[in-house]
Amino acid sequence: MKSADVITVTVGGNDLMAILQKHFFNLSEKNIQTGITQFQTRLNKLLTQIRAQNPDAPIYLLGIYNPFYVYFPEVTALSTTVTRFNKASQTTIKRYSRVYYVDIDSVLSKGTTPATKKQKQKSGL
Repeated sequence: MKSADVITVTVGGNDLMAILQKHFFNLSEKNIQTGITQFQTRLNKLLTQIRAQNPDAPIYLLGIYNPFYVYFPEVTALSTTVTRFNKASQTTIKRYSRVYYVDIDSVLSKGTTPATKKQKQKSGL
């Protein structure tokens, strides 16, 4: 990592899954917010460690996505939580120079997949 020209990082997915697994039947706003706060603390630590190793390379932080959106778009709670995690990532990286957020949620969750093509064909889009 010390001599890397570019660094890519994917974060948040395991943090979100841990919340869902631990609180599946009693998921609350408090559980989600606590998880996001803990996630931001870990992300700050990770970025600080990366910058200590390599102060110059640009870091591209890939957001998370909702893999269930394509088949269950009416289940909005997960999509909302994914969006909140991604916004938390974007807020956190503002403290660091040359760290860029890459939105994959809109492409992978809502992009062109066989299921979304069928949905668009059915709706006449």
